[in-house]
Order: sequence, then C-alpha cells, then structure tokens
Amino acid sequence: MTLLLGIDIGGSFTDIVASDVETGEVRYAKTPTYPGNLVRSLREALEAVQAPGNEIGVLRHGTTVVINAILTRRGAKTALITTEGFRDVLEIGRTNWPEPYNLLYNRMPAFVPREFRYEIRERMGADGKVVTELDRAQLDELVERIRTDGIESVAVCLLHSYQNDEHERLIGEHLAAALPDVYVSLSSELSKEFREYERTSTVVTNAFVGTVIDEYITDLEAHLGSQDFVGTLYLMESNGGVMTAEEARRRPVSLVESGPAAGAMATAEISKLLGIEKSVAFDMGGTTAKACLVEQGEPMFTAQYFVPDYEHGYPVRVAALDIIEVGTGGGSIASVDDVGMLSVGPQSAGAVPGPACYGTGGTMPTVTDANLVLGRLNPNRFLDGGMVLDVEKSTAAIQTLVDKLGGDVATMAHGITRIANVEMAGAIARVSLERGRDPREFTLFAYGGAGALHAADLARELAIPRVIIPVMPGIFSALGMLLAELRQDFTKNFMRGLETITVEELRAEYGTMEADIAAWESHVADEAMATRILRFADVRYRGQEFTILVPVLGIDEADAVQGIRDRFETEYELRYGHAFSELAVEIVNLRAVAFVALAKPELQALRASERTDLDSEASVRPVYFDGVGFVETQIISRSSLLPGAEVQGPAVVEEYGATTVVGPQDSVTVDELGQLVLSIGMPGRSEGSNA
Repeated sequence: MTLLLGIDIGGSFTDIVASDVETGEVRYAKTPTYPGNLVRSLREALEAVQAPGNEIGVLRHGTTVVINAILTRRGAKTALITTEGFRDVLEIGRTNWPEPYNLLYNRMPAFVPREFRYEIRERMGADGKVVTELDRAQLDELVERIRTDGIESVAVCLLHSYQNDEHERLIGEHLAAALPDVYVSLSSELSKEFREYERTSTVVTNAFVGTVIDEYITDLEAHLGSQDFVGTLYLMESNGGVMTAEEARRRPVSLVESGPAAGAMATAEISKLLGIEKSVAFDMGGTTAKACLVEQGEPMFTAQYFVPDYEHGYPVRVAALDIIEVGTGGGSIASVDDVGMLSVGPQSAGAVPGPACYGTGGTMPTVTDANLVLGRLNPNRFLDGGMVLDVEKSTAAIQTLVDKLGGDVATMAHGITRIANVEMAGAIARVSLERGRDPREFTLFAYGGAGALHAADLARELAIPRVIIPVMPGIFSALGMLLAELRQDFTKNFMRGLETITVEELRAEYGTMEADIAAWESHVADEAMATRILRFADVRYRGQEFTILVPVLGIDEADAVQGIRDRFETEYELRYGHAFSELAVEIVNLRAVAFVALAKPELQALRASERTDLDSEASVRPVYFDGVGFVETQIISRSSLLPGAEVQGPAVVEEYGATTVVGPQDSVTVDELGQLVLSIGMPGRSEGSNA
C-alpha cells in the first residue's frame, strides 16, 4: 500500500492527487462531480489516476456533503433537548439586526421547529455546581415523545454544560440505550465555551447533518471496501487538519469548510518552505472564491463562523480557518438585476447544467464563458483537451445580455470579469485590510480551477506586488489534503483578569489540557508520530463583549503573562488603530491546538511529476486586457517553463486544470519549486514591499 491520496469533491469538479511514497511518482486528475452521486464522483477520480484500492495506504478526503446539506436544508428530522426555560434560544439569538436598512430582513429558519424543542427540568450553575438535579422521570417521557414524533436526530444543549457536562452525558447515555437508531449530539462534546445561543446553534447544526454524513461515510467505506481498500480514511476538517471517519461521524459540523481549508494549509506549507512571512491564500473554483490570511507560516483561524454568512446564517462555534467566501466562481451566472444593472453570482451553473460553453445543457452566461470569449481560455486545451469548449455557445449566452443592455459581446464579457474581480478583491480586503493588514506587504497564492485566470487583475486591484501560482493549481486543495496533519482543538473556559494570573497557574491550566491531548494522541497515533502543540488565549479589555485570539508563547518564561498583554495590544492596535494601556485585560478562554504528523510527499519532488502532455510549442492568439482591448498574446505551455525561466507579458500560460493570465505590464519567472512567480506592474501606484 504505497499510495497517498488526496481527494477534493467540489461543486463542479472532483480533484485527486495520488503520490507513490516508494517511487515518488505523482498522478493527478480532474473529473466531473455528480451532485446526486458523490460516490460515483470518487470512483471515477480513482480510475482516472489508476489507484487500485489495495495499493492505497492513506486516503484524505474533503467533501461538500455537510455544507450542501445545510444550504439545501436536507438533513435529519431533528429535535432539541434543553434546560427548562431555554426553548426559544434559537429564535432570540443575539437580538441583532445585521441589515438595518432592510425592512424585510429575516434570518434563515431554525433547523428545529419549536414543537420539537423539548425542555427538561435540571440546572447547572455557572460555576459547574448542580442547582437542580436532572429529572429522570421526565427524561423517560421525552423518549416517548421522540418516538412518537418520528425524530431521527437529537441535539442536547443544557445551560452551563461547558462547565459541567454530567447531565448532558446522562441524557446521552439514556437516549443511546433507549433509542439506538437515533443520532445523538451533545453540545459539551463540541464546545467548552460559554454563549448559549452559539452553543445551541452549533449542536443543532451538528445533529441536523449527523445522519447525512453517517450515511455518506458508510457508502464511501462500502465502495472502498469493494475495491479491497484496507488503508486509513481521513476527512478534512474546517480547521485545516484531518480527522478519522469515526470522529467525523461524531462531529460532522467540523467538516463545513472541508475543501477550502486544505488549500490554505498547502499555502502555509509552501510559505514556510520559501520563508514567506505574509501571504494570502486565494482559491477560485466553479462556484465560490475563498481567501485566507497566512502569517509566519500559519493560517489565521477563528473559534466561530457563520454558515452560509453572518447576515442570515447559523453561528457554528468550532475552530476553523478564518476563510472569507464569496459567491463568485467560474460557474457564477451573469444577469441583469431588477434595476437594470449587470450582476454576477451568487447563483451558479455548477456542474449541472454547467456554463454554456460546456455544452451540457447550460444556456446562462457565466464567468467561464466570459473568459473564453475574451481569449483567455483555449477551447481545445481545457483539461488536456478532455473537454472541448464551445465558443459559439458562450457568445450566444453573452449576447442575451447585450440585447438587454447594449454594447458588444467583448465589452460585456469584460464587464462580467471586472464585476467578478471586484467581488473577489473584496474578499481579500476583508481578510487583510479589515484585520489591520496592508495587502501590499503580502504575496498572493492563487489556485483553484479559475484562480490563476484572475490573479494578476486581483493583485493589481489591491496593489499586491507579487503573485505565486503553485504547481498543480487546478487541484491544489487536493494536494493540500496530502500535506495535512491530524489536528484537534482543545478549549477551556477561564474567565480571569490578567493581573491576577501567575505564570505557574497558566502552566497548570495548560497542563490539564495537555493531559487531554495525550489521551487523544494515544487514541489516534502510533509511537512513530510526533505531536506539536500551539497555545492561544481569547483576550479582551474588561467590560468588552468580544475577544481577540492571541498566541501564548514562552510559557516557561517568567514574563509569559506580560507577553499575552503585549501581543493582545499589538493586535488590537492593528485592527482598531489604538490600544488602551491603562485598561484591565482579561482572558476568557484558553486554547491548545494539537497536531500529529502524517506521511506526506516532499514538495520539492512535485515539479518532476508535472504533466507534459500539452503541446510545448509557443503560439499566439488575441487576448482581451483591461484598458487596451484585444492584444496578440504569446501562449505558452507550463511544462516548457523550467526553473529560472522568465517571460514578459502579455502571456497566457496553459496547463492541465488551470490557465494563468499575465498582463502586458506584468512579468513571470519560475522558481526552484516550479512555481510561477508573477511581478505585477502597477503604473502610478505604490508597490509597497513584501516580506
């Protein structure tokens, strides 16, 4: 079993990378995604890279199953058991109004209707002491109600169970014994932090998708078993690590951002290897575009995010990479809105029916159609010629917009790409400028099927001086899965003023968390695997509502506590432009992140395995560029560009699964890893610097 596999099932394509640990050979492919049959998507991907089940040692897999179940609301019939008096937490929420000027604003409805929210008599105090014992007789009554109501999944969230989970565990054990076919999820197994609304939303979301992911993993394992697979299956988490299939069944909500996290982790690995201190991971696929900040070789992460967005979605309180996502991808549909303006997305043609140029039934104009009409895509070289794109169908689709708004097809196509670029540049600005970072100091890593097409324009929009297109950008997230480690996040509620904490107390608190880490490590790892631990704290000024995540370094040093304050105030000033040295600071939560290393390929070896089946001879075709229109542009096969090669734009670099556009004022060189490094020309603008 010499193969390591990374498989990312996206909305339009399934990407796969297979690395042979003995020979060093790397095989990869993009195959269609079948939304109604994801196991078929995986099967065809395995066939494309000739990966027999009995040769696969480790398979790391990213999936859209969880996010799709949430967005389409196709999950289990779910009930909630909560402390008496807290039945309406999901409706009350934070009583905020994210869209103050929208008089018709409404949140997405809760996954559990009010009639299926069951209250139970019990009470824990905020100190973790029992105030009211659990009513066992009432619990028996609830079991009968669950049976009568035909409930498939139960979420349990009791007041202050993050301090003492005794009552939740008793309920969980009782339900497991009485209702073995019902999926049960406990809030205390997902989050050890306060905030009742967020905890309730998290466990309800987990329960809602629990049966979906359980069925998916069962089907997946059955198919792999039929192919004689006896290796290890891991699933990609939102936090950038991988988890076992067993753990994924218990905590499926951790898989929401499964695919996007992998690309950010690969960006971090390459940044560390090359000594790049500040980078932005940018992933543009068929449906969405994602951005994540990477500093000192570590992606930024958050303890909470919203699915699908803050304005209308559900808070999920689990550790995740801090990824900003917008509904702009290659399949995003261009249309005329209600006020007669051109708009792009968030609706997508997806895999079915797809962009008009695919010839698979789609008729609506998309970003991919616009790039084809502008000469940026080669209709005969898409996926090594495995899919021939229809320029006439793209032209006809965009003509429907011209008929409504006037102009010509080329200008309209350019307008589509410009609007898409503005949306995506906004995502990059949100992870950089809105967090106090100057994008001019960063390197943009662009990948995904469409990332390299738009990277230079996005960099110019934000005055980012350098862009890196990694090796195999079209399947980069699948590559990131090959590089992922086992990861587990541990949290401890710790509400203390910083001035009252000693270094010894801090060490003792982290020591208890590290005992939990050791128990987890013994469950998932063998003796040959090494663990690294990162420590963080949620810190705020006393009296504030929200916190900032701060690294906890030098825990054995006498000034470790003062270091927390110093780093907090540095980050606070970056984000808000000021800090208050005279105010008291407090810690809300302590966090420890544990990693267990897994086998992975050497990044330096990937260049040798790059595909060379495209024609390596340069050619020329007209390509449309902003401000100059169509320009005769050199077309270059990436396989012909060896390390040290230099090309002055305008140019288009073609490869399997991706196309890189180099503007007339840009240039590109090839580094020692075989990556394309674009220097972005910005006449009249400050180029800043790059670490």
